[in-house]
Amino acid sequence: MANVSVCLVHQPLEKLEEVAQRYRGMDLELAVAYISPGGVLNLSQLIKAARCTRITVGIAPINRVVAFRQLQELGAEVFVYLAEPGSIFHPKVYYGVNKGLAWAMIGSSNLTSSGLGLNIELNLLIEGQRFTEPFTRLEALLEGYRLQAHPLTEELYRSLEAAEQRLERHIREREYTDYLRREGIPSAARPALVVPEPLQRQALEELEHYLQGTRLVYAYQMLLCLVMLAHTDNRGFFSQHQAATCFRRFYQLRDQRGLPREKQRGKRRAAIDDPELEESAFIEIIRIDPFPRFERRGLLEASPEGDYYIVNPALMRALTPEVRARLRDLAIQRLAQHFGEDRATIERLVEEAIG
Repeated sequence: MANVSVCLVHQPLEKLEEVAQRYRGMDLELAVAYISPGGVLNLSQLIKAARCTRITVGIAPINRVVAFRQLQELGAEVFVYLAEPGSIFHPKVYYGVNKGLAWAMIGSSNLTSSGLGLNIELNLLIEGQRFTEPFTRLEALLEGYRLQAHPLTEELYRSLEAAEQRLERHIREREYTDYLRREGIPSAARPALVVPEPLQRQALEELEHYLQGTRLVYAYQMLLCLVMLAHTDNRGFFSQHQAATCFRRFYQLRDQRGLPREKQRGKRRAAIDDPELEESAFIEIIRIDPFPRFERRGLLEASPEGDYYIVNPALMRALTPEVRARLRDLAIQRLAQHFGEDRATIERLVEEAIG
């Protein structure tokens, strides 16, 4: 995770009150399994400090409808999540965004008096730029939860209130949710990853801005972008081996056509100028530069094992065939400018080496 800070939180209410002061005017989004009136009261200052609040909460017999009403009276949009049979909606996420900055508290604390102040709880507080992992993926998951949930309308509120009055307080959770399904409230399917369109646009703009404005000492940045556009699979992965193979082939083709491997800069000699470089050397060159340039912008990250590069999920969703073609043209144009060669020559090299 680039450009983020992480700290442990064992006194969640105290930390959330501190966050409320530092992020006044934020957009606040929560996803929790359980709530209580006392928990809502404890969190009221955080909600009041927010510009807007949305909360997705599980349907369970201990989640009293009076707590839902409290949240609405504080101005929050409430969504209730009825999980599919055999499953429980169980996240504990507190997330805020303000002026491009983001924070998230994730851990064991439900929105209850016990979860926020009395129990022995442990959470992580993560802060940093909104457009970095894990915030991009987290925002997508939260939107997925919300789209699967039911907005708390007056009709739904009355249905939950009637169920609460009819059933005993300590009824088993499975019996309670089965009852609600029989009453006509549909359960959600497993949540899908939904990346909000504004994040997709932001990710794409970040890549376009980088391709247009980055200074090219060597061709590496454009080549890595071209590999990403051509060889990323539907999960957003492309292998370091694939990238190295494409780089090596590109420079070999330049050798075969009698073209200099790289643009000459006085007496400075690029590592890539060595015609005997093995694939392992190309992997190392890419790992040192240009990969960190993409990582710092939140566009790529490396898999834990280091075998793959992973495209930011928001960027991945934005890369339609039309967008890929446009970005490919831009990268080829930058390469032609970099080498001082005609576009057709670069186009042929890229097509043969990368695809």
